[in-house]
Amino acid sequence: MPLAHSRSPSPQEEHHKRGRIACVTCRQAKVRCDFVAIPCPRCERLQLDCIVDRGFKRTTKRDKVNELEDNVQRLQNLIEKQQNEVQLRHETPTRSIAPESLEGNFGSNSINQYRLSGTPGDNPNRESSTLSPRQPPTTTSSTEGRSLDSVSLKHDQIDKLFNIYLEKYHVILPIINPNKTPTEFFEMSSVLFWTIICIASRSYQEDTTLLSKLMPVLSTLVWTYFGASTRSVVGVEAWNVSELQAVLLLASWPLPYSRFWSDRSLLMSNIALTCGMHMGLHRPGYELDYLREPPQDLNPAYMMERTSVWVAAYSLCVSQSCEYGHVPLVPPIDWTTKKVCSRNPEIEVPSELRHLTIIQRQANDTFTTFFQMNENPAHVASEPSFLQHMLMFEKVFTDLGNAYLDEMSLCNKIFFYGTMLLLQAMYFLADQSLDESKQGVLRAYATATTLINTLISDDTTNDFLPCAPQATLRAILRSGFVIMKIVFSSYSDSVDVVSSTTLFNTAVFLIRQMSIRPKENDQPVRAANALKLSWKRMETDATKAQSPTLLIRSRLGASLTYDCLVQYREIRKAESKQSRMDLKNGQPQFQATLPGTTAPSARQSLNTTLSPPAVTPGSDNWSAASFEALFDSDLSWLDSWVYPGVYSGL
Repeated sequence: MPLAHSRSPSPQEEHHKRGRIACVTCRQAKVRCDFVAIPCPRCERLQLDCIVDRGFKRTTKRDKVNELEDNVQRLQNLIEKQQNEVQLRHETPTRSIAPESLEGNFGSNSINQYRLSGTPGDNPNRESSTLSPRQPPTTTSSTEGRSLDSVSLKHDQIDKLFNIYLEKYHVILPIINPNKTPTEFFEMSSVLFWTIICIASRSYQEDTTLLSKLMPVLSTLVWTYFGASTRSVVGVEAWNVSELQAVLLLASWPLPYSRFWSDRSLLMSNIALTCGMHMGLHRPGYELDYLREPPQDLNPAYMMERTSVWVAAYSLCVSQSCEYGHVPLVPPIDWTTKKVCSRNPEIEVPSELRHLTIIQRQANDTFTTFFQMNENPAHVASEPSFLQHMLMFEKVFTDLGNAYLDEMSLCNKIFFYGTMLLLQAMYFLADQSLDESKQGVLRAYATATTLINTLISDDTTNDFLPCAPQATLRAILRSGFVIMKIVFSSYSDSVDVVSSTTLFNTAVFLIRQMSIRPKENDQPVRAANALKLSWKRMETDATKAQSPTLLIRSRLGASLTYDCLVQYREIRKAESKQSRMDLKNGQPQFQATLPGTTAPSARQSLNTTLSPPAVTPGSDNWSAASFEALFDSDLSWLDSWVYPGVYSGL
């Protein structure tokens, strides 16, 4: 007869109590005693055999989680150890190069493709016998297509995307060999393969959701690979040219959700420059001095590819450093870029890269000189030699434009005017009581208007803007800020305010043309909104009679952009506070309009709030007319395309 569960334990049972036991049948924990087997009440009620587990130990969820983490960590250590052993045992198979004719410029599609014979899946760009750290096991391939996590593409889709990239994006930054097949790119580097796919998906109309699907998985793939490469034993030696190409492409066309204040483009370009230097890309012809083992494929086309990657990394690093107001972290004396930029170049690279390098090499010399003028960058404009240096470098850029502008593409023209405007924006830091400073500010205004007029007058602008790199957006945005600063200052008497208003509206329109995700407020949409709202608030500001000044002064030419952005953030805070007060008091919210337009009536405001906005430039369903016909008439009708909606935040 089982003992009753409700009886009190004897002193002997209390003495031998050692914790808890559990019933195997119903898993109910109860008092443990070596002498008395107390039946489980539930088993006793159901007339089941009560079997106890004397090894039972109560554990919490935290203990279980810690145990699982330890197990996962041990598995990861074992996997990394096995991967390192495989990498050390691996030997690169020898490859023979088929002697075929090669043209000097692989930026052209007419180049003959060189062939490599060897083991299938070999990477012709490997720098040494050491493999890169293994990529995350999310990238798969098959005879029909490729997959990255949940993103799957068929063979014909991949071919179309690569054709889009070569047609629209490769001509802007020609750093890859266009004659390689998608399969060869995938075998060289899955990171580069999916980067090309992601950039091309910006213009892929057959599946407008592809970019949204690729962004999170590509970001995870890229940073997982870079992190693994940095932590690996082989370090920088595990990188190859393909990975550097992927980094530079992402630095030029960052993912659309990137923010102005937290953009990683400069970090990526610095990574590419540092790794390229370790790989000896800056010393063409001396590869054996920097590689552990000599590569088997140093043919002319591959040598040009290595050099093109280096000059692109140099140019992007300088460009983005100056855009942020930092000192460019490039070699003070670079033999390769000097050979590329000479009037009779001794090293051949695509002309697009050569012109870009010429611009940025001069920009590096210019802004480095100003950073060295004073220990405090905010006091550079107060140096006695500041204005003399400004005039000297302005003349250098003017001579540079006279020599090369006719040969440059539209993208490099925007690079040139944007860089020159970055230099002339430093006049805003000088003492505005001096006539030299005022004339310099007015020359900056002239450069800003020239940049916008260059985009208006070019026949290829319609096709270029949706594919333009991020530097184009920053150049147009800077032009808009310069025009706004001049119009709403005491210098407005020296310019045509009506024409300035038209050009400002045009800058907003051009920026919206660059948007590829207008419904999700990508960076171009946010930049256009910043211009509009800043202009609206400046109209009501009482400081129009004052000379233009800047509060931010330590970023040299970039101080103008960041000063306007800080001012915009203050406007946004005030608008948000006012909107909350209006909602609390039951008043209608603030309605903003572009300059030259009238505020909507109450009924129009209600219709605008309740109905979806009209299709804006840059959306999928909007098709623009040619710019020649667009700007033959008054531009005030462009304001209606930017609908006066409620500014609820960016």
